[in-house]
Amino acid sequence: MQNADTHPWGTILGYSFLFYEAQQSGVLPAWNRAKRGASGGWRDNAHTTDGSDIGIDASGGYYDAGGARWLGMTLPHPCMCASEPAATLPVG
Repeated sequence: MQNADTHPWGTILGYSFLFYEAQQSGVLPAWNRAKRGASGGWRDNAHTTDGSDIGIDASGGYYDAGGARWLGMTLPHPCMCASEPAATLPVG
């Protein structure tokens, strides 16, 4: 079994966050690293008028598997999965 300290957990978690930042829909926040204009960014705002034809604001959210489903609980699961090994490994 490898020692947890040999894995680049900070880098792995950083890429996980970047993946979810790239999945955002609607007007992208300034902190989004995938936003065009950011260093290396490639994304623009998308689906900003969703729901306007029926008088609601349905823009924003996250894409899932290439579709346009809006999911509010997408990031906690990978964070939990990434942190569980650190919480369950024996100390020392």
